[in-house]
Amino acid sequence: NEWHAMGLQQSRGWVHYAIHRPEPHIMLFRRPLNYQQQQENQSSTQPSILLPIRGFGCCFVITMSRNRNVIVACGLLAFAAAGLAFPFYMATLKTGPVIDSSKPLPPQATFRGPYINTGSRDVGPDHQTYPKKYSGIFVSPQKNSTQNLSPPPPHNPPQLSRSLPSPSASGVSLSSFNFSPKFLSVKGFFWKTFMPDMDSEKLNSSQAEELKRLANEAFKVHKYSQAIDLYTQAIELNGENAGYYRKGAAHLALGKVKDALKDFQQVKRLCPNDPDATKKLKECEKAVMKLKFEEAISVPATERRSVAESIDFHSIVGYVSTHQTFLIAVAVVLVAALVGANVVSLEVMAAVMAVMGMTAAIMNSVRHTEYVEPQYSGARIEGEVVTLDFIKKMMEDFRNQKRLHKRYAFQIVLQVRDLLRSLPSLVDVTVPDGKHFTVCGDVHGQFYDLLNIFELNGLPSEENPYLFNGDFVDRGSFSVEVILTLFAFKCMSPNAMHLARGNHESKSMNKIYGFEGEVRSKLNETCVELFAEVFCCLPLAHVINETIFVVHGGLFSVDGVKLSEIRAIDRFCEPPEEGLMCELLWSDPQPFPGRGPSKRGVGLSFGGDVTKRFLEDNKLDLVVRSHEVKDDGYQIEHDGNLITVFSAPNYCDQMGNKGAFIRFEAPDMKPNIVTFSAVPHPDVKPMAYANNFLGLFS
Repeated sequence: NEWHAMGLQQSRGWVHYAIHRPEPHIMLFRRPLNYQQQQENQSSTQPSILLPIRGFGCCFVITMSRNRNVIVACGLLAFAAAGLAFPFYMATLKTGPVIDSSKPLPPQATFRGPYINTGSRDVGPDHQTYPKKYSGIFVSPQKNSTQNLSPPPPHNPPQLSRSLPSPSASGVSLSSFNFSPKFLSVKGFFWKTFMPDMDSEKLNSSQAEELKRLANEAFKVHKYSQAIDLYTQAIELNGENAGYYRKGAAHLALGKVKDALKDFQQVKRLCPNDPDATKKLKECEKAVMKLKFEEAISVPATERRSVAESIDFHSIVGYVSTHQTFLIAVAVVLVAALVGANVVSLEVMAAVMAVMGMTAAIMNSVRHTEYVEPQYSGARIEGEVVTLDFIKKMMEDFRNQKRLHKRYAFQIVLQVRDLLRSLPSLVDVTVPDGKHFTVCGDVHGQFYDLLNIFELNGLPSEENPYLFNGDFVDRGSFSVEVILTLFAFKCMSPNAMHLARGNHESKSMNKIYGFEGEVRSKLNETCVELFAEVFCCLPLAHVINETIFVVHGGLFSVDGVKLSEIRAIDRFCEPPEEGLMCELLWSDPQPFPGRGPSKRGVGLSFGGDVTKRFLEDNKLDLVVRSHEVKDDGYQIEHDGNLITVFSAPNYCDQMGNKGAFIRFEAPDMKPNIVTFSAVPHPDVKPMAYANNFLGLFS
């Protein structure tokens, strides 16, 4: 207890240093607070050398004199002690440590944690995930401590938001802290020795409930990757814990249907007589069956024909989507019924799917003509040119919840496709002296807030150019209106409207978060495929006047990335799960130096030192990115080297945040940030068209 108290009185620097060591064992260093003064005044008999010795998963801290013989002797003695201690160490892993728990913790100690081992990553109560090397308990002085704290090392994880009260203030002893020896003692002798003896099963149950509670909170705010990690931990602690249901729902939210099926099978096993569990399992099985059918009839990428090449917008020539949809529906029902009744084998099922796929391909080649109806009173494009008058009429129709005819929607999207395909992955933008340039962040289908931006800052034109920095669609239920408006301005004047790809301009996100369902409802199935193809043509980043780097997500997992490498990325594909393109779309800044795992489960978190090196390597002044909702609509980070801008106020009708955009005036290009509040919109809820897997978003 004396050693424990002295250790806790040190700065949190040594605790973080120990936790951030790359080796699998925790190493702790102890020294007096007035260490430097002792070094100047100490005699030869005072302790001066601190030597950590690791063995058998234990950690020893030995204080010795400067006498070399004494050092060697103590080292040999320590190894011998490790060997003798090993049987007792193994015994305590099973029975729990035995200590004098009557002594309270010192007033300087505050426990924050624990971190729970998930196998590949660790999850803390702050819902963050970290690599295994972060495992352990965070122990740090109270905020009002006047001790001289040594600085923490690089890659310091954020302080956790939840902490226990000061033990000395409340008279709580060590035995009152409900930390499981299963997770905390195995990390090292230090943790094991000072953990109280507790009933393991009771602790596992209580910890499982706490993890489940944290997982539910993460689920509510759509942090599905974190929720899955926490539910997994709860299930590992308590196999009968009812975490499978929402874990399966979280997997569905991420589009992982097959993983979700396994979870709902467990729900059925634990609750065999629950009619709701049976219903959900059947729904999930149907979803998996549909996915397998789509995979069976899909065309290899090398043989796939461009959707755009099959469309003549002058006569709306395209797929016979009604027949195809009916065909697929009949096939799925028929095959599912046969397999469910054990009438056919999986091999026969695959053959049937192949035949149906061939039939669908044949019907795709059938064309029909659909002219603009005489009674159509909406906006019309006269000839081949998209004009400002047409766009104004179209926006007014959208404001009144009228729809644009498919003929003109196809024309806009196809023309934009040709424009975007000609651009590099990194676009250079030049703003002449005396002119300005506006950068907007995520809009997320909030069309009426987009109109408000144009009212505040003017319509896009050669004299008033814009860059919309990705995530135009999804979540908001007016995504079709947003994307057609932005695309129409791009057609009207390519230099007046610049567009960058966000992580939501992808098939997987559109399928879950509403855009695919909205396009299918307001346009047709062919347009779903066309938008997916055009999104792959969007540039990944922009550089304004050779000084400002604008990207949707963030920076990279390695240093030394040059602008030429970004410009050379082959972007004409769905976003990969790793690499430069993935990180450009998904990464986020973090307040501490270095790099860490992403809270999203994709990309990474990067610190101010990473931003600074990237700017220096490429002779840039500023990084502008979006991708994160901010209370004020923006946030300046990394010593002013990075600005996050978010342009969807009151995000999803529930966040209460402001929106913002940034105006840059040439030649100095200093950012002028303008914030604005949300405006009313028709009573259509966010994600009204979202894929309603198992009632997940209802």
